[in-house]
Amino acid sequence: MTNLRFRKLSFTPFARLPGFSKARGHYVPEKASPAAIDWAKSLLDENTQEELQLIYQRVKDILGLRRRQVAKSVEKGGGSVETEFFRYTLSISQSETDPEEVKTSREITLLKPLNELPPALDLIFPDSPEEIVTSLEVPDFDELVEQFEDLKDKWGGKLTENDVTGRIEYQGDGFTLEVDTKAGELVIRPATATGCLALLKIAEDHLPAIAEALPGIPGHG
Repeated sequence: MTNLRFRKLSFTPFARLPGFSKARGHYVPEKASPAAIDWAKSLLDENTQEELQLIYQRVKDILGLRRRQVAKSVEKGGGSVETEFFRYTLSISQSETDPEEVKTSREITLLKPLNELPPALDLIFPDSPEEIVTSLEVPDFDELVEQFEDLKDKWGGKLTENDVTGRIEYQGDGFTLEVDTKAGELVIRPATATGCLALLKIAEDHLPAIAEALPGIPGHG
């Protein structure tokens, strides 16, 4: 599979964000809106800047890189850190399922194969990624569900699908597969493994079998 990323998603109620105060007239959004996202970014801006600076400093300390070898970009409520080995992106948005929550996405794209990555890579990131993500072309939903049903017959496990949300979720032995046809993503969540190096090893070991079992997903092999 191509376009692999490694991601950690976290969700925080607006009422628990730093600086939120009912005494100052703050209120919890009841609907999704650009204004709510902008406010969340403002409340979390200091935290996100501190996190990006921490990763930048760890890159220099742990990998021994110089300033000119590290690109740090900071914007309101997010930003990125990039080296020859990885690109780290931090972004803030509103939860798609609960407008009262803020979604923080921490995503790492590896720019070298496993055998060229530093053994201490995972020590750089304060929050270890928990899922493998790859972009895909939107397939025919009915055809894809049928292929997941075939996969379930072969591998066992549990399958749920919803044509309204465009999501298919398969829970297997030790991992979960989820296709979000609206977002154009295939997500693999191992039950226990975390960290870039462990997830990359899992991807290299198991994605070929998944790709063979789900030929209805174009652009993922």
